[in-house]
Amino acid sequence: AAAPRSSSDAAPASAPAGIEVVNVKFTIANLDYTALIANPNIHEEMSDLIRAVVATDAGSSVSAKEVQVIFFPGSVKVEASIIPSAGANVAKIKNRLATSAFLSASLLAGVQAVTGLASVSVGPVILLGPVSVTMGLLGPRQLFGSSAPASAASALAPAPAPAPALRAAPEANSPRIAVWSITVLPPLEYFLADRLRDMVNTPHGNLSRLLPLTLARVPGLRYPSYAENASLPVIPLPLPLNNSIGIGPVPGGHRDNDLMKAVDGVAAVARAQLREGMAVHVAIAEAEWKVLKAFDLQENFLADPDVRGVEVAPPFVAMNGPGSTSPYGPWAPGEAVADPGVPDLPPSS
Repeated sequence: AAAPRSSSDAAPASAPAGIEVVNVKFTIANLDYTALIANPNIHEEMSDLIRAVVATDAGSSVSAKEVQVIFFPGSVKVEASIIPSAGANVAKIKNRLATSAFLSASLLAGVQAVTGLASVSVGPVILLGPVSVTMGLLGPRQLFGSSAPASAASALAPAPAPAPALRAAPEANSPRIAVWSITVLPPLEYFLADRLRDMVNTPHGNLSRLLPLTLARVPGLRYPSYAENASLPVIPLPLPLNNSIGIGPVPGGHRDNDLMKAVDGVAAVARAQLREGMAVHVAIAEAEWKVLKAFDLQENFLADPDVRGVEVAPPFVAMNGPGSTSPYGPWAPGEAVADPGVPDLPPSS
């Protein structure tokens, strides 16, 4: 089995044994332990970020230099031990970490923020199980890290056999969920992260339109009400089922050329129909404009006081000659004239 690997910037080896320490233990799934240890840059950056998260959640009495980080195989098991300065309230530090509602999320965010993480991972990087916070006595691991002498290490209880690394099953054509993350920096990180989550998940909100089909969640914490519980387990999103089907040509497929030709033909017909539809739309718009323009001209002409209407002979006068009387007047002043009406037509045979 591979030996545990500690961070280089840890508590001094001359620290006295027998003092109380706070141990924060958790497991990072889908990390390659061998690749992590072989890459000093990634190893040191991950150690620094874990130290910073633990020290921040532990309170102002703990600095990052008082946190010792050790990695163990078994996907990757992490043990971050706080070796507090003299006079520190170790029980208070332990209780603050154990009741932190954001420790899991902050640790996961710190790990995921490591530069080049993909080169040492074998799948989605998540925290596997809850974060354990306990008190103990300073031992060889905290003093010496990976260089602990055999005599000192033998005084410790034997460690359990490492669990096998959690690896994702091979997949051929699974539909994927695109995952991306951001890190909110102090001092308002909790408030801003909560606010951003609410804005993204509010139906028909501004960010829901900008990020459609997007679920915002705080890694490692239940959604959506996570602030009520002090210690929540990690609930990773499930992988999609391997049940996707092909709905079109796949570049490089055995029928790629024929399918692409068919698609090009359909696309050409669609483009021609779109062009024809646009031409019809333009023609309708032009005809509508001409009709409206004619109405405007007629309205202006009729409303013009300088324009005199054309003299038109009524149909009655036109049919009966110039000497006939127009039924439309003018008439001489006098009594009202009764309209004889239209004579009844003889019944049709």
